[in-house]
Amino acid sequence: MASFGRSAKKLSSAPGDLYQQISDFRHDLRLIYASTFFSADTVISRLNRVIEYKKSFEENIELTYSACSIIGTYAECLLSITDDKYVKANGIETADLGLKLNNVISGFTIKRNVSLPKSAGSFLGMVVTEIGSMRIQALQKKYLKEFIDSGSYLVNIVGGYLTDVVGENLNLELPKLDKQFSDVMLTFYDNIEAYQRKQNVNPYDYLRLYNPLYLDMKDRLENLYLLQQKTIGAIENIKTAHEALRTAAENNSVSNSTEEMKKLYASLVEVNNVMNKFRKKGDNTP
Repeated sequence: MASFGRSAKKLSSAPGDLYQQISDFRHDLRLIYASTFFSADTVISRLNRVIEYKKSFEENIELTYSACSIIGTYAECLLSITDDKYVKANGIETADLGLKLNNVISGFTIKRNVSLPKSAGSFLGMVVTEIGSMRIQALQKKYLKEFIDSGSYLVNIVGGYLTDVVGENLNLELPKLDKQFSDVMLTFYDNIEAYQRKQNVNPYDYLRLYNPLYLDMKDRLENLYLLQQKTIGAIENIKTAHEALRTAAENNSVSNSTEEMKKLYASLVEVNNVMNKFRKKGDNTP
């Protein structure tokens, strides 16, 4: 159970991180496009629109993160009642954790205008608080199965939203990025070439600046597709692993979930590997 909790908690934010990377990529494309204009009025007008576009897209990011936080907080709650070492190492206050779970459920319900039962969050929060305050193993045995049953509802509903609704939005979004990337870079090269010809600028600027820019953006776009694939697969693995966990709890055995946990951990490694590529590029940005 601790294995599931750790992997699910680390993976839970992946859909929001993916949306953020898409937003950053689209924003950078718009900045490149704005750089092809040489009239002050046009540039300022274009940059103001870039800001508005970014703000509107960030609403999707915020909503996705609010869904992610439900799974992440639930995984943290599960860790808090099954792993004393985790609680001590992270200074977890179980009463605060129960309140946090209720808050993230309520926040998502308001933003999505959907009806996730507050009773599920209340029950899970109560278990976290009671077991956390008393640390009696008998209480864990009493509540653990029902705790995981209630958690399954949250994992399946929220996981379904992330794979179906967010996943479908991403399926529509990425092909648009393909076209935007192609259109922007064609416009960029045409305008820069005409400008440089008039200014007698050294053509080696293409080798030093513009061609690396194109290749870097192309590489980021390909990694966005890869990150989408790994992220949606990871959320599916969270759902599958938690169902195996629920079955194992019913049978008082953790062995049933071993293979699913391996797949979940493998998903964590794969998502991190792709995300690290974006982080490295960010570190190299002047």
